[in-house]
Parts: sequence; C-alpha cells; structure tokens
Amino acid sequence: MARLSDAENDQNFREIDANSDGFLSPAELSRFASRFGCPPAFAADFIRAADRNGDGRISSSEFEAALHARQQQLLEAFSGMDADGDGFVSSQELRTGLEVMVVYGHGPFNLMKALTPAARDAVVEAVEGEAENAAGVDFKAFKRALFVISEHDLKTVSPYRMKAHWNNGSIDHIAA
Repeated sequence: MARLSDAENDQNFREIDANSDGFLSPAELSRFASRFGCPPAFAADFIRAADRNGDGRISSSEFEAALHARQQQLLEAFSGMDADGDGFVSSQELRTGLEVMVVYGHGPFNLMKALTPAARDAVVEAVEGEAENAAGVDFKAFKRALFVISEHDLKTVSPYRMKAHWNNGSIDHIAA
C-alpha cells in the first residue's frame, strides 16, 4: 500500500503538463481527466484542492502534496473498511464502509461530506468490477475507483468543521 514514488509523481506531472511550462493549467488537467473517464468536475475540484497559492495553476510541489493527501485519505478509508485485516475489502465491507465514510469538502468551511447514494452505487459497481478474487479488492483497485470522486458526488453531512476517524468500522465525530 505504498504511496507513489517521487519519480512516478514527476512522470505523471510531466505527462499532464502538455506545454512543459512546469505548471498544470485547468485546460491540461481537463484534457487529462477526460482521457481517463474522470467526471467533468474532477479538474476544477483538483485545482481547488491543490492550488495552495491561489494562482489558478498547479506546481509540481502542489501536485505531489495533493496526491499524497488524497492517497492518505483513501488509505485510511480502506484500512477502516477492511474489517478482518486481510488486505482486501469485500463487497459487504465496501457497502458498509461507504455508508459511513466521510471526506472533507474544499472551501473556506471545510464541510464534512459523504458520498451521494448514486455515487456510492457507482463506486461499488466500479470496485466490484475490478475484483480479481473472491476476497474482494485490494487497495490499488479501491484507490482507482475512489480517487476521482468529485464535489458533485458529495453531500454535506455536517455544517460544522469536524474531524472524523475510524473506530472499529464506524466513524467517531470529534468537534475541531
């Protein structure tokens, strides 16, 4: 369950940076996202999340930080859903986990959000389609299915800024 290496991040960044100016523009991210079947909102959501200095484009350091943060969120979710600790998430573990999984939305209020029912169904279908054995899916397949979740796939579940963590398959909410 290792994160992408710096070399892999650099290679991915260079592949997306079509004009080789050292930054990812909204247009470059949109072209990349559409090539891989990502939702149309993915590029705008990614820029909103990754653009730390507000210049409307993504530097390589912002890109790497955003990828690392997203992968860490997914790893925590996967580990929380893998109730039996076998390194695979079964269909039942996935369905149960997606019911209680929350993510932080982007923006000034950092609202706690959950997947919409339609997004949950789409993720289950995508992940189950990648299952290579009866035990379920590994982190790699899980990450592919959930990495491109957009803001449009989320609904607000808390109007307050909160932290959440996994505790035996459920989420404990702690006010920040």
